[in-house]
Amino acid sequence: MFQPKMIENQKDFQCRFQHSQPIEFVILDQSLPNNQQLICKNCQKNSQLDLRIVEFQILKSNFDDLQRQKIEQYALIINPHIDSVNKFQNTLKSLKTKLIQQLDQLIWLSEDWINTLANSIVSYSFFDELNKVLQQQSSIMDFNKLIENVKIIHKNWKMKVNQRLDEFKIQCENQSFQDIFQQLDNLTFQQEAEVKFQPIIKIKDSYILSFKEQKNLDQWKEGTNRLKVFAWNQNKKKSYYEELEIRYTKDKEILYIKDGSIIRTDKIEDFTKQPELINNLDQIQLLQFKGKYGKNNQKVGRWKVQWDGQTLDDVGGEYQEDGKKSGYWKEPIKNFWRKAMVYEAGNYDNDQKVGTWKFIYRNKQIGGGDYNLQSMKQGKWIEIAENFSSFCQVTYNGEYNLKSMKVGKWDIVVKGKQIGGGQYNQEERQIKIGKWKELDMGFSKDKQVIFDGEYNMKGIKVGQWNILAWGKQIGGGSYDQNEKKIGRWVELDERFDSNKEVTQSGEYNINGMKVGKWDILYKGRYDGKYQKIGGGSYGEAQVKIGKWIDLDENFEFDKQITYNGEYNMQGLKIDRWDIWFKGRYDGKYQKIGGGSYGEAQVKIGKWIDLDENFEFDKQITHNGEYNMQGMKVGRWDIWFNEGNDKQYQLIGGGSYDQNSKKIGSWIELDEGFNEHYQMTQNGEYNIQGMKFGTWVQMDIKCNEKLYEKTYDN
Repeated sequence: MFQPKMIENQKDFQCRFQHSQPIEFVILDQSLPNNQQLICKNCQKNSQLDLRIVEFQILKSNFDDLQRQKIEQYALIINPHIDSVNKFQNTLKSLKTKLIQQLDQLIWLSEDWINTLANSIVSYSFFDELNKVLQQQSSIMDFNKLIENVKIIHKNWKMKVNQRLDEFKIQCENQSFQDIFQQLDNLTFQQEAEVKFQPIIKIKDSYILSFKEQKNLDQWKEGTNRLKVFAWNQNKKKSYYEELEIRYTKDKEILYIKDGSIIRTDKIEDFTKQPELINNLDQIQLLQFKGKYGKNNQKVGRWKVQWDGQTLDDVGGEYQEDGKKSGYWKEPIKNFWRKAMVYEAGNYDNDQKVGTWKFIYRNKQIGGGDYNLQSMKQGKWIEIAENFSSFCQVTYNGEYNLKSMKVGKWDIVVKGKQIGGGQYNQEERQIKIGKWKELDMGFSKDKQVIFDGEYNMKGIKVGQWNILAWGKQIGGGSYDQNEKKIGRWVELDERFDSNKEVTQSGEYNINGMKVGKWDILYKGRYDGKYQKIGGGSYGEAQVKIGKWIDLDENFEFDKQITYNGEYNMQGLKIDRWDIWFKGRYDGKYQKIGGGSYGEAQVKIGKWIDLDENFEFDKQITHNGEYNMQGMKVGRWDIWFNEGNDKQYQLIGGGSYDQNSKKIGSWIELDEGFNEHYQMTQNGEYNIQGMKFGTWVQMDIKCNEKLYEKTYDN
């Protein structure tokens, strides 16, 4: 049904020398602008330049083939949407005799709607694909991005169509339209859930691979990026995500930089493969692979694995002369870190896993199964959870069919004890059916949350679903036949765990939207039951309206912060909002900050803001003024309270100019500032908002100067 369609019109392509001869070649030079990368046959023959070229039709044919591979998979997502919109179009056609001119306009809109959906998977840019070749980037399939695009398309077109329907005052047919729109929403929701954890797929491209070999090292690009990595806070016994700087150097190195210090340097030798970034802080700091490179700068021979400088016994394996894994390997799992030192062991054939593979943890086999010759899982398997760790020892036990789809009964097991599971159908779509007990995505020792309910034969949640925490029911509610929440629900906060036992209680209407009054409840570490600490009301389209008490996004035992104020009918904060805080040993909340909002929810006038990392050990506020555009201006002071009923003390601050740039003298807090580490940075900003001159680090608790740093700006 769908065919690749190049965004650019080939008829508009011209030779770089701007004449009418048809172009036949593409110059492979990333430094050239798009209009200089195409050349005709005669100009190519007469050129005195040393050009690396390829035939245009060969390159275009390759890009078309790549797009066909994408279309084959994307069509499974997009076809049901087109089918639903086709139903909408057919309904419109049946009304054409009543409202000829008006409905013609609606039909045109729906056709454009369909074209927009289709174009979202068939269209590609020749020059974008060419740039990927030049930059040695694989073409990818990102299903999550596709679903997001579909949601945006539906939102925009439904708004246009509903405006027309309202103008025409269509009565009986309008309900049919709204039913179709609801089907689209349900379809999108279901597909979004199906692909949520599906990885971005790289499409193998033999042309790009051969081109990589031609280009080798000359496509390395220097620069910097930011990368969020998984990390572990040993003091709080809690995981979090930290942002690092990634720097690509002229020496073909990747530097991982934390707080200005280089914590890892990777020298890139093999440029036939795209270098992969590490997204786990433990791996960045502690994990290394050691071995040799062959003639083509590809890994060859025996490679070993080191952790914290020590070579791990019997971990590693052999690379062939072409850089592909072969034979027996024992290697760390993808999410390997200090609390999840799990290995997988088995055989590779030409870089593909085959035969029996085992998961090994603390020198014991905890799972595994068999791969066929195509490296697809088959038969009985015990899989480990993606977030497996010492405090989340979860495995999934069941069977794969010959097409590598989960079928039949699958059990969810924690430390050898079954705590959940259910049935998959026997068909190809790997659909859950019947009774299921599922674990929360973040299930761990500190978040033992289970969802208990039923799927229908289409894999849709229906009827009553209960939410259990540590074996006790604390929430739940009902789904309709389209997996929409309806009626009374008690839901868990998105970040619910033993340090944040927060629930939300209220009503969903028949359209699956929150309506009326919703309460926010919290059970503290030493409380016996849940108590109401916040909430408010929802209006149309699930918009917060009127008086509300909101919880801080990172609300927990040491950060019991609420925001008290009012929303207008559009769900925007207006007028005065106060900030309240309850400490570890306080019996009640105390007001510690706040200010006013102007139009479009912009902060204006005097405000007392909380520090971004405010908590019991870091009770810091920033006091100053916002202009009418919501920009910090003038003097801003930094105040600190050491807790235990002490008063806030002025410890720092400085001034902002009219563009909200720091200027003049400033006393700033060190990044790790808290009750036990009271360090400040004291110095000057120039009129460009850049640090200059001498900056001094002070320990304000001991009134001691620690060191100086000079800036040249």
